[in-house]
Amino acid sequence: MNEVLVRLGLLVPAKLEYRWHVLGVGTSGITSSLELTKPLGDPSIPERLLGMRPIGFPTAEIGDIHVIGAGTWLDATGKPQKEMQLLNLSVSPAPVGLSAELSVHHDI
Repeated sequence: MNEVLVRLGLLVPAKLEYRWHVLGVGTSGITSSLELTKPLGDPSIPERLLGMRPIGFPTAEIGDIHVIGAGTWLDATGKPQKEMQLLNLSVSPAPVGLSAELSVHHDI
């Protein structure tokens, strides 16, 4: 999904934000953020995400992952404009199955 959004200039990832959940308990109340210094498809990303597991919650798993970045839109004159979070992309790695949500929160 991300490759298509990048190719179209709609979402260029800058960071990932995600919460930690403990099975049978719920949310830990902790949110992590990872600045992307490598492309989202880099094979080291999952290890980097898991390496940020809160020490007080050793069994915590990653909840929804929010891809944060800017997208480009064209104004009335056809001039490209960059807008942070033009699109919102969330991916859920829940044990019941993977899912994704793509949303737009701008009137452009």
